[in-house]
Amino acid sequence: MKIFKLFMNYDKEERYLEEMARKGNRLTKKGLFYTFKKQAPQQMAVQIDYRQLKRKQDYQDYLSLFENAGWLHIAGTRSSGEQYFMKMSIDREEDLAIFSDRISSARRYLKKAFHSMIQACCMLLIIALFQYWDIVDFTGLWNPQEFFYTPGLWEKTGSAFRKSFLFELIFVVIFRFGPLFLLACNLILVAILAVWAFKVYRQEQESITY
Repeated sequence: MKIFKLFMNYDKEERYLEEMARKGNRLTKKGLFYTFKKQAPQQMAVQIDYRQLKRKQDYQDYLSLFENAGWLHIAGTRSSGEQYFMKMSIDREEDLAIFSDRISSARRYLKKAFHSMIQACCMLLIIALFQYWDIVDFTGLWNPQEFFYTPGLWEKTGSAFRKSFLFELIFVVIFRFGPLFLLACNLILVAILAVWAFKVYRQEQESITY
């Protein structure tokens, strides 16, 4: 079963996954969609950490650390960021948190903000390189007529202009505006993620009482 759902708070996401487990749906994969496997209803605790590791061995050591503490890794990859862990829970009064304090928990959002900003910088670099190597001509956005190559297109009128314009428009949208649109969407998305993550981190910090 696949479900699309967005969360702006890890705590709420954890409670949602715990409720799904109580209904007999256990998380097995998390990408754009949550993928659940049907099983017997279970009382389990779910915790989410944010960690990206370059080396495979470092990632295995990271997972082993949690497994030794009784936490089973159920979703997440070495580069995905969010790592999902579960532990069977019978007594909800026991300590079922992977973080020793609220500050450590809040730092998940700071890590996400940091990686999102790195991705945004990488996207800006790609855009600059594409422009420098003439792979994509971004200056055409200010003069879209340059994207059309049909000789004398803009001198044509009536049905002759419409036929030529509509025929070439398909290729312009796919091969010229398509890459620009995808790059812009990715840049906007990672920028939003960075702002959101940093904002939530600040809120978490402010909520901590000493």
